[in-house]
Amino acid sequence: MAQFDLPARQLPPAPYYGGDGFEPHPTAGTVSAGYIFGVLRRRYKLVLGLTLLGILGGVYLASRTPASYKGVATIRLAGERRALTGEMENPTPQLDRTADPLLSLAQLVRSKSVMGAVVDSLGLQLMSMTPEFPLKLVGDIHIAPEAPSDSIVLNFYQNGVKAKFGSREARAPYGQPLDLGTVRFSLVSAPTIPSASLYVVPREQAIDQLTAALSATPRLGTDVIDVVYFSSDPHLAQRVVNTTVTSFKQLSILSATEKSKRRREFLESQLKQTDSMLARAQAEVAAFRSKQQLASSSAALDDQQRNLLALDARRAELEADRSTFGTLLTQLKKGGDANEGEAIRALAASPAMVDNPRVSDYYRQLSILQYRVDSMTTGPWKAAPTNPDLIALKSQIATTKDQLRQAVSSHVTTLDARISALGNLRARNASSMQVLPAMAEEEARLTGRVQSLTSTSDQVRRDYQNARMAEEVEAGDVDVIDLSGTPYSPVAGAALVKVALGFLLGLL
Repeated sequence: MAQFDLPARQLPPAPYYGGDGFEPHPTAGTVSAGYIFGVLRRRYKLVLGLTLLGILGGVYLASRTPASYKGVATIRLAGERRALTGEMENPTPQLDRTADPLLSLAQLVRSKSVMGAVVDSLGLQLMSMTPEFPLKLVGDIHIAPEAPSDSIVLNFYQNGVKAKFGSREARAPYGQPLDLGTVRFSLVSAPTIPSASLYVVPREQAIDQLTAALSATPRLGTDVIDVVYFSSDPHLAQRVVNTTVTSFKQLSILSATEKSKRRREFLESQLKQTDSMLARAQAEVAAFRSKQQLASSSAALDDQQRNLLALDARRAELEADRSTFGTLLTQLKKGGDANEGEAIRALAASPAMVDNPRVSDYYRQLSILQYRVDSMTTGPWKAAPTNPDLIALKSQIATTKDQLRQAVSSHVTTLDARISALGNLRARNASSMQVLPAMAEEEARLTGRVQSLTSTSDQVRRDYQNARMAEEVEAGDVDVIDLSGTPYSPVAGAALVKVALGFLLGLL
């Protein structure tokens, strides 16, 4: 029988407890709350010790950190300038609906122009490299923007101070300015140390440091902005925020005034150009009228048109009279009592007869003679045809008719001459009217240009006067509500944060 080797029986290993005193890790990689609580309960001395150590470390760091003071100034978007200028200035273009004017104003407070003004005003480019020499002993600081970055070595004596900045040296008593070229300052009093070092940082660096440390936060639901600055020097914190808000207000006023000045200068130049163009246009109109010898081409055209209408009307009247008298003359020339009687009756009814007194006189004489003949040839005692008086009257009637015929013929000739003269006059007037429309159009163009330039000049002059008045308004749209007082207690927040952070780290 073959003999086979059987494998040894595998038994589960016994739990291993190391000699290091730590409990085994819970299964499946999970940590229960009870497990953590058990660990804390069994190791509470270690937890308390490390937590206390973390707290002590936080207290130590907090004690080594300089106290921080908070300066707060308040400004408000008031719109005072707009209230004073009204419509004298063009309204500010409306921004997009998503733009918040208070947030925009808060960004402007921290703009480089404002921060640069604060840096230049307070001399924030100057830093102390000696801890025992605080900058509060330095006053009247003035640093030119082009000042180089370099250290300033100060040596203090009993009666004054000696300073060296680069290759330049200066001496001055305490309280008197030290002039180092691009840097100038004074020492308020003698310090207790023999020497100290200052450093001039670049202007852009000082502006960036101030911008990072200063904040401008709008208050929710208001038009008020809080300007906040933290510093280890309470007086510096106060001066920075107060200088910031006052500089921002002054810069806003200067900006608005400069804008009004530029607008006034632009309108002034435009007004000069407009007045010059208006003067030339008026001279062109005067020269045109002088050349044409007309006060107004349009008025001359209107007069000429009225004259033509009057000539046409008068000629029509004369032609009507010519037609009437021509017909009468034809009937009178035909002869016969019937034709002559009809013509005389028509002549009596014609309204044009009053225009010719000669014809009227002959007509009246003929009427009188005819009446006398009718009186002698009618009735019971009528005269015989051979009556010498009757014969004489009939002879006078014939003579008067001839004279009337000649008078009518002469009147017809006169009417023809007048009609011909009116026709010639109308032709001449019509010929002169052919150039009047072009003259009137040219004059209308010149006059319209004068009127347009006059209106433009008046509008520019009004805007110029408004710009002049707006330039005199020394107000902006920002009001300083509160200036910061000197902070009397440091801000405890930073120290508490460090202690709390030490507690958490120690506990972990």
